[in-house]
Amino acid sequence: MPMNKLEFGDFQTPIKLARKICLLLKRTGIYPTSIVEPTCGIGNFLRMSIEEFPDSKDFLGFEVNPKYVQLAQRIERARISRVNFFSHNWNEVFNRLGEDLLVIGNPPWVTNSEMTSIGGNNLPSKSNFYRLNGIDAITGKSNFDISEWMIIKLLQSLTTTNCTTTCQP
Repeated sequence: MPMNKLEFGDFQTPIKLARKICLLLKRTGIYPTSIVEPTCGIGNFLRMSIEEFPDSKDFLGFEVNPKYVQLAQRIERARISRVNFFSHNWNEVFNRLGEDLLVIGNPPWVTNSEMTSIGGNNLPSKSNFYRLNGIDAITGKSNFDISEWMIIKLLQSLTTTNCTTTCQP
């Protein structure tokens, strides 16, 4: 059964854009030892990371869609795992890799309200981590942005590492 592109916020980063981002990082003096793409899709950021940072030793990609996992596993030097982002232990991954870590990618762009409108359930456990009140629900401020939750989760998991992060805006 094919995965719903909208439910999974599936908008693959064009290879040209992934290349430009990697080149920009390189020009700013970033030379990571390990590179992680937490929602790698078909792996365009990994492809360009391998090309632009050939001296890096680890290239790890994580993806929920089995079709994309198969495609990304064809990338030489990349290790791809099929995982559910929401239940995966990112602290363990990042701590195992150690310092000079680059986390790069394009997190899925979808909100809770969009998910509800399509009957989707690809969501993390919800919590009121911003401590918003009821009026915020009426004004839309509390519209749960899944990509924002994912980025916050990654940043929390990176607090004990020496890393650089970038996400496509």
